Amino acid sequence: MLRSLVGSEMCIRDRHSNMGGGYYDERDMEEAAPVAAAGYTEQAARALAQTSLHPEADPVSQRLVCSNQTGVVMAVDVTGSMGDWTKIIWDKLPMFYGQIMLQNYLNDPAISFAAIGDACDGVAPLQVCQFAQGGQLDAEIGKIWTFQAGGGNEIESYDLAAFYYTYMVEMPRTDTKPFFFFTGDEGVYPSIRREWIAEKLGVDVEKVPTMKDLFRDLRTKFHVFMLYKPYSIESKRQEIYQSWEQLIGGESILELVDPRAIVDTMLGAIAVVSGSRTLDAYLQDMTGRGQTHERQTQVKGLLEQFAGQQQDPSVDGSRAVFDGLRYSIAANQDYQPADGDVDEESALREELERTKRELAALKMCGQETVAEPPVEIPVEIPSGKYSCAACTFMNALTVSSCEMCGSANPNYVAPPAPAPTAYYSS
Repeated sequence: MLRSLVGSEMCIRDRHSNMGGGYYDERDMEEAAPVAAAGYTEQAARALAQTSLHPEADPVSQRLVCSNQTGVVMAVDVTGSMGDWTKIIWDKLPMFYGQIMLQNYLNDPAISFAAIGDACDGVAPLQVCQFAQGGQLDAEIGKIWTFQAGGGNEIESYDLAAFYYTYMVEMPRTDTKPFFFFTGDEGVYPSIRREWIAEKLGVDVEKVPTMKDLFRDLRTKFHVFMLYKPYSIESKRQEIYQSWEQLIGGESILELVDPRAIVDTMLGAIAVVSGSRTLDAYLQDMTGRGQTHERQTQVKGLLEQFAGQQQDPSVDGSRAVFDGLRYSIAANQDYQPADGDVDEESALREELERTKRELAALKMCGQETVAEPPVEIPVEIPSGKYSCAACTFMNALTVSSCEMCGSANPNYVAPPAPAPTAYYSS
């Protein structure tokens, strides 16, 4: 709560003057809460307690318009352990938004949050929030459902977020090219499917853009960055990195080992790319808000790969070129898949029924079927980790229970109790 005494309030304001600067209403003025080992506070966990798809975050029913001069999109992968990043961002929102305003990195900014899942098996592969400013951001990000299982295929539905914000979000007053930040640890689907656009985004399309064209158009409309958390299985990292490199270029992939540096990195990308700061000047801003030399070194290493570079002219411009939207599914109940579209769910269901009929025919002929032994696919488990039998989440061997689902670690060995201290009297 705000301190009631003017003197105490002024002390708090002075202590935060280099952070949010009072641009974020009451939470900007509160004393910092203790941060858990996971990197976020208990307040963040309580604020992001949504347990299902919020109707106001469903892209089928939401059409976003950014009426401010500069839009910023944070599209966060919320599958598995990536959900923690949303909590870290929540903790740092007052500093992020306040520093943009206080340092004048952008003119009249507004931020939209998007949560990315997997269309393959998720009920909410994309969630979107209205563009907002200041303390209104808390209400928007609080609609995000952060706990979802991924598809287990090293791929998530980043393409649906790219499609939605490229072709379905209006930015009529954008004076400055807006910014788009993906955060995640997995790769991109090789193609975007028309039936998923219809089912998950609620629009029919005349044609489906290639993934290359989709991300070209996204980069035409936004400055695009991928804040990449190295994937848990080391042998998969190069393939995942290359899938992003082909779409947005290696200079736009910012690899974060420490998720607590995410906001400093986004602020630096905005400051440097917008031209409001040189890289050296931004590092001075970090010093002014009390960031450590170690954190500054991390951020400098990420930002200097594109600092001073000119934007690629092939993706420079103010609008996307694709014009394939036909109509809203919600407003037109006559939608039918186009000729040539493959309904994989129906095809699998037909194959299952055909198999059942063949088995029934074999039984009628007196022939017995011999079940083939199941094929076990080896799973590469990183050193020092174990895979939870209940949810497959990779945990450290030293924990007593799964950090994702709470199931007991069957191989956990409690550390030996310390030897009692002997006391001697003379």
